[in-house]
Amino acid sequence: MNSPQLSIRALLDSDNPDQVLAEYYARCSPEQRATAHSNVAKGLAVVEEHPRGTLGESLRQHLNIIVAEQRKLGEVPNE
Repeated sequence: MNSPQLSIRALLDSDNPDQVLAEYYARCSPEQRATAHSNVAKGLAVVEEHPRGTLGESLRQHLNIIVAEQRKLGEVPNE
């Protein structure tokens, strides 16, 4: 199975980078989750290199995306 690719260009060109990251993460299989987490973190770092807001707020948003996807997949409990 081929790993989904995270397009940094699509991420930077998007009006909604959160959606790009969420869609990428959702396409990854359970076996690809570790790589997906790393790629989302790298994507976040790239986005933060461009003036889009504060790192703290953006980091919380991206972590919330990951947790939401993990909850959908039953990887973490719903609280």
